[in-house]
Amino acid sequence: MNDEEVKEVKKETSIEDLFKFGKYTIILCILLQLMIVNQLGNLFFMSFSGLPPKLLRCGDVNFDGLSDKEACIQYENIIKNGNGTNCQAEMEYVFKSVNVEFNYLCNDRIKMKNSISIEIVGFIIGSLIGGFFSDRIGRRHVIFFGICGSCVFGLLVSFSQGLVDFIVFRCVIGFFNGVSLAVLPVYIIEMINKKDRLWIMNVITWAPTAVIFSILAFIAKDWRILARLSSALAIPAIFLVWFVEESPRWLIQKNKVDKARESLRKICLINFGRTKNIDEIVDESIAVELKKHRKSILENNRNYTFKDLYSTWEFASYSITLVLVYFTGSFAKYGIVYNMENVSGSPYLNIIFIGLSRYAMNLSVAACDIKFKSLGRRHIMITFILGITFSTIIIGALKSLGKTAEYGLLIRILQIGVVGFTSQFYLIGALCSSELFPTPIRNMANGQLQFFSRIGTLLAPYLFYLPYPYISLSILTLFTATMFSYFIPETKGKPLPESMPTLRNKNDQELKEMIKA
Repeated sequence: MNDEEVKEVKKETSIEDLFKFGKYTIILCILLQLMIVNQLGNLFFMSFSGLPPKLLRCGDVNFDGLSDKEACIQYENIIKNGNGTNCQAEMEYVFKSVNVEFNYLCNDRIKMKNSISIEIVGFIIGSLIGGFFSDRIGRRHVIFFGICGSCVFGLLVSFSQGLVDFIVFRCVIGFFNGVSLAVLPVYIIEMINKKDRLWIMNVITWAPTAVIFSILAFIAKDWRILARLSSALAIPAIFLVWFVEESPRWLIQKNKVDKARESLRKICLINFGRTKNIDEIVDESIAVELKKHRKSILENNRNYTFKDLYSTWEFASYSITLVLVYFTGSFAKYGIVYNMENVSGSPYLNIIFIGLSRYAMNLSVAACDIKFKSLGRRHIMITFILGITFSTIIIGALKSLGKTAEYGLLIRILQIGVVGFTSQFYLIGALCSSELFPTPIRNMANGQLQFFSRIGTLLAPYLFYLPYPYISLSILTLFTATMFSYFIPETKGKPLPESMPTLRNKNDQELKEMIKA
């Protein structure tokens, strides 16, 4: 870092400017990717481990030439009529799932769908607790707690001897996964420059990790081995979480100025190297940041609750709309992912295609965001929501007309596209939430989104139990797009809000005295 660069930084003394892209940003990107490997592995685990096998025969009855539904009807009739006492079902499968090992076939598949929903209950609880405690004890400690628990119980689940202990372990894994997922996006957003947020979160994302996870599943070909591999992949993330610094924004918001100074100094040393001006740069940036944050520091002793997310009309409209976005995204995404038997072709390739399609969309959005300065969050979100609307209308129409066989490839592409389009629901949704809600309640806002996202995930396994699943999705996404267009303002390029709106009416003299203190 030369003298000219130091002078430039000294002129721009906010913490935001010290987070310009550098070596520490790269470390955060590596951490983000490692965490995503674990988080996605936990959530996509049941897309393979809950795969039902294809029935070939039961005793003397051959199911060749029958559809999956027809074979199941015959199989259930055999069992129901008492002819299946000694019937050993012959199965064909590409992955040895829990269904295969514990013989959950046809009507018993619902037990595996139920197990997914129970896991998501743990996830929901973890999301709420993670968001709550990260605003009290810090982002980094909560992330560390979440990734350690996920690693340990991810290993333990591989030793399950039946459905009950499998469900219990998966529910606990869901809890720890929810804890880390509720906090990680907020931590990353608070630690990187606003100009880099969108493209980083589009490049370092779940999409390429889905490809990696599908390859791991192909190598494992057994749910127990896959569970152990997923657990092992969490170990590098544990070490890196221990290394990174706590969010200086959170430290200042909690009036822990000395710790914020120490954290920023370490970050600057990594980014800019050793220079005699580092301490001066950090002190000046904190002084400026304290003035900006002083309103929220004034209320430091107040414990905020989820009610504060609805304390004003603007906050209420933001909350309801973003909640709907997250619910819709998860219901659509996991409705397909947890029912891969309804997508034709290899499940390995389908997950890979899903990952590649999402990554292609993410890279396109990242490139457009950099090139076209006028392209805002609203344009991107509404476009992707309506992409699902039109895709599901086409699929629903083709299925209603009985054209499934003729247009099977098109339907498969559109199904994969539906999952791909949901990528921006979470990225843009997280950015809008962080850029609309102030620091004291920012993580609670994200925790709320994760909660309703998991409600969507909880219901997603039952999507294809609806009479018209695709038409239902088209109506839901159209309503979501309308809500977003009406209630969410453009936030691109705007600084993160630091203080609650209740402070804006404080006496000016009181603020002046407070800033001088």
